This record gives sequence, structure tokens and C-alpha cells, in this order.
Amino acid sequence: MKVDINANAVQGKLEFVKKMGSADFRAALDGAMEGGPALAKDAAAELEAYMKQTPAERMREALLKKLGISEEELAAMPPEQRKAVEDKLGELVVEEMQKTEQKKGTRIDTSA
Repeated sequence: MKVDINANAVQGKLEFVKKMGSADFRAALDGAMEGGPALAKDAAAELEAYMKQTPAERMREALLKKLGISEEELAAMPPEQRKAVEDKLGELVVEEMQKTEQKKGTRIDTSA
């Protein structure tokens, strides 16, 4: 069995492997991400905060996002407007539960 080796391809891979261990590679990797290492730290902090949320908090956040409203914006609303949004959130929760019920085939009493 004959193995055809392209010398240029091998040389290119060898140079790549050499750079992987160098500071140039680390700088290139950091620069590949917009914002560099700071962005990675922000993403890690955001993931950690998300993981600390309860499922209900995650659902509320997702539904508010679906409505295009942040928690801060909701808190700043007048009481009547806030109540309307909270009522809408309740409706969306019921809809999500019904979707889950249909997917799983379970029954959830939402009449209460």
C-alpha cells in the first residue's frame, strides 16, 4: 500500500501545531472572539446566573422576553399596565403548560 504525502500539507499542519503552543496562538484565539477574554467571563457569569434561577424564574424571563419587556421595564410600569402584563404572563404560562401537556400526553388542571 502506497501512501501519498503532500509535503506542503504536512508542513502547514506542523506549523499550526507549533503555533498552538505559542503565545501567538493564544493571542489569535483571544482576538478571534470579539471582546476577547472579557466576553468569555461575561458569558460564564451570565450562564452561572441563569443556572441559579428556578425553573419558574427562567420561564418568567423567557415569557417577558417573548413580550419584549425586561424585568426592570415591568417594575417601572404604572400599576394598571403592570397588572395587564402580569395577566398576560399568566395566560402565556397556561398556554405553555397546555403545549407541554399535548407533547407529553399528561393532563394538567388549569381551571384553578
